[in-house]
Amino acid sequence: MSKKIYLRTFGCQMNDRDSELIAGMLIEKGYEVCDDPDSADVVLLNTCSVRQHAEDRVKGLIHKFSARKKKDPSFRIGVLGCMSQRHGEMLIKEFPMVDIVVGPNNIYDLPELLERSFAQERIFAVNNLKRPATDVNPAHRTGTFTSFVNITYGCDNYCSYCIVPYVRGREVSRPVKDIVKEVKELAEKGFKEVTLLGRM
Repeated sequence: MSKKIYLRTFGCQMNDRDSELIAGMLIEKGYEVCDDPDSADVVLLNTCSVRQHAEDRVKGLIHKFSARKKKDPSFRIGVLGCMSQRHGEMLIKEFPMVDIVVGPNNIYDLPELLERSFAQERIFAVNNLKRPATDVNPAHRTGTFTSFVNITYGCDNYCSYCIVPYVRGREVSRPVKDIVKEVKELAEKGFKEVTLLGRM
């Protein structure tokens, strides 16, 4: 029987798109993505670090799922995304029940990291601050009418009010041919609207 994954997303459209990529990679490896955290073998929280409220909600969920892990040590808790990149060391120290801490640019390694976690290794992967320009395929699309397509990742502006360059790294542009190919494939599948994500 395949293991069940519950994936919850906080924050921006970039995180929504990352969660689609994560779900697609895990489905390809034989995992089942489910909507019920109580029936899941793994809970993955794809986090946002822009507002304190979003971080507080994630911490509350970690406490909630930690209570279950005390009863079932095989249950896995993963924290992904911007909060992991920004507070990785703190998450490891403050929440000993968290098994997996993965930054936004390390999500491509998640299937392998998850397998290592099931082998009792505690995972800390926040070292990659450069996103690959070529996106992975497959991707799991949550909608049927509208969809997201990345044109860039990260940012080089370093505005005083923004943490994006610090948690998502320097700007990386995708090749135009890859963007056009992805949009055409979405049109062939019946999608009517595409939102381009990134800095123009």
